[in-house]
Amino acid sequence: MAINTNNNIPLNQEYESEPVAGFSDIFRWLNTPKNSLGKDDSIYYTCNGRGALYQLFLNIPSEYGATVLLPAFHCPTVVEPALSAGYKVKFYDVDLEMGKAFGDFTSLVDDDVAAVLVINYFGFKFNIDKVVSSTNSRFALIEDNSHSFLDARTFRVSAARGDASIYSFWKLLPSTIGGGFTVASSFFEPVHVEIKSSVKNSLQCNKHIFGKALGRFFYSRFGQAGREKKKLLEGPVTDRNINKSYPFSKLESLFKLPWLPRKIMHYSNLESIVSIRRKNYKTYSSLLVGHQRFAALKPILEDDVCPWAYPILLEDRHNNDYVLRNKGLLFFTFGEILHPELKGGDEAFSQAVELSNNLLCLPVHQDLTDAQIKQNCQILIDYYRDS
Repeated sequence: MAINTNNNIPLNQEYESEPVAGFSDIFRWLNTPKNSLGKDDSIYYTCNGRGALYQLFLNIPSEYGATVLLPAFHCPTVVEPALSAGYKVKFYDVDLEMGKAFGDFTSLVDDDVAAVLVINYFGFKFNIDKVVSSTNSRFALIEDNSHSFLDARTFRVSAARGDASIYSFWKLLPSTIGGGFTVASSFFEPVHVEIKSSVKNSLQCNKHIFGKALGRFFYSRFGQAGREKKKLLEGPVTDRNINKSYPFSKLESLFKLPWLPRKIMHYSNLESIVSIRRKNYKTYSSLLVGHQRFAALKPILEDDVCPWAYPILLEDRHNNDYVLRNKGLLFFTFGEILHPELKGGDEAFSQAVELSNNLLCLPVHQDLTDAQIKQNCQILIDYYRDS
């Protein structure tokens, strides 16, 4: 996930795409019972979602195919684990609302396909009807819940619809890192690998969490004076090096999740997180739906969704996002860099390319206030009114 648009320049702007732990989050485990996540024994933990995906690919039985079928609109971190596990990859297009497969999906599934991955974009369920009815071939259906692991109705991990599910808990929780997977069928016989992380890596993780908490404390006391001044952008930059923006390591994919992030995840107030994120999402919809210069892709928030962000389609985003950033708009991007294995050009994957070029994600996380959400909307509306 990129938090700095498609120019890959760190902007030192906290509280944008994901929540940041405060000291109350770090020490909540001392006086609070475990949440439903902490009580769920079915989860195999990893340091991130890409590590979970890599371990699942390693556990596909060898008698199945040599190809993994992936959505053309993606973060490169879903492609690298498949390649690193020794699989070939091919892609299917998704519609502009990111809710279903676009085009002829059936022709892509043959006996060489070992697994099909579907992404529940921003927490909304992807329609899997085409996937499950496409062929008699046996393959693993992997559901990517990395954008949101929570069912907003039950405050539990979303129920699996396929053979396995992966998660990226830090996108909703202030743990900085944390992923995992569950297995729902006999297709996989998981051999969960956990290599104890080096003391250095564990200390770096804890230092990062406490450093963020300290920064949040100073910001709450001293405002902007407690933060490093953000760097203004003079124009769009087209650095598309996936190894720099989305690094992948086989070894780190096997690392054991450190103690502190696990504690934060297992003792976070899930009910409150769901409530605030849904409220923020609905505020965006009330203020942004119907605008002529940009389109809210998912204006209706379904009952089971705990959203990751509020997605809008912004025409010519690449030449507008850096200006909006300089005006103070809080946003991040997803899918702005597509993996170079995606071959066939704009025509073959027209929907994915349009999403990659124009999607903008507005944050809804629990650290944001109602006033900040409304200010974000106003910046966007004023920019297009004046342009």
